[in-house]
Amino acid sequence: MLYKYREFINESRQDIDSICQKYNIINYTVNEDGSIDVDGDVDLSNRELIELPLKFRNVSGYFNCSDNKLTSLEGAPSSVGGDFKCPYNKLTSLEGGPSSVGGDFYCYRNKLTSLEGAPSSVDGYFNCSRNKLTSLEGGPSTVGGDFYCYNNGLTSLEGAPSSVGGDFYCRNNELTSLEGGPSFVGGNFNCYRNKLTSLEGAPSSVGGNFYCSGNKLTSLEGFPTLFRATMVIDISDNPVEEVYDLFGDLKAIEYINETGCINTDTMEVYYIALLDLWEYSGKAPKKPENIKLKHYTLVY
Repeated sequence: MLYKYREFINESRQDIDSICQKYNIINYTVNEDGSIDVDGDVDLSNRELIELPLKFRNVSGYFNCSDNKLTSLEGAPSSVGGDFKCPYNKLTSLEGGPSSVGGDFYCYRNKLTSLEGAPSSVDGYFNCSRNKLTSLEGGPSTVGGDFYCYNNGLTSLEGAPSSVGGDFYCRNNELTSLEGGPSFVGGNFNCYRNKLTSLEGAPSSVGGNFYCSGNKLTSLEGFPTLFRATMVIDISDNPVEEVYDLFGDLKAIEYINETGCINTDTMEVYYIALLDLWEYSGKAPKKPENIKLKHYTLVY
């Protein structure tokens, strides 16, 4: 029996060696369970694979299995020191993927309906754009670099990381609220082309620029309280744009919100409050007859 067991182990080892040679995998160690550790990179991209050819455990470099026909990440390493790339496949789940990634995590252009199975933390970028996600539940809680979840079917940001070191892009979804999104974004925040009527739930701190064009915003309530003085803000193609354009000043956002010059229930703008804003900003007030509002009624 011992001889047969050894014979089986030897045959398995030969199979593993043969597969590693085929895919140019070097500096590997075969573990007792048949999985392998790789000291270096693994590139299995563009190989027409329908499944991973080996069971990986730890990979110190990057792991790239993009541009295949994978429907599952079964066999993927549990730990990757560099980037993990699996875009351009047919994945519907991240189950079986790595729990620890030292670099970026790319899973865009698949058929993901959930982020369950994603690592809890990613040091670099996380890109899950162009899938079929309706929720971010199961995704990483912190991301050191950029977070991209654009071009999905997201109706909520619940499950989004609480902190994003770089940019946060949730554009081109079905969002009606930003509740559940990150509270801190170190780079740009981009939520254009959704169905937002309010900015409530937006991050309190944004280190870059703020893009929210192409929504249905009727007020600026919820706009970040911490931002750069040189921040670029794009609120074009929103009803509230016509009020903001009366001042065109970042500081005016705070005072627009504080004075309550916009009544979103009645879609009215109060002229007396606008006078206070012009006085604060040092700009000459406009006469009522020179204020043209399409979405609001001017009350004076």
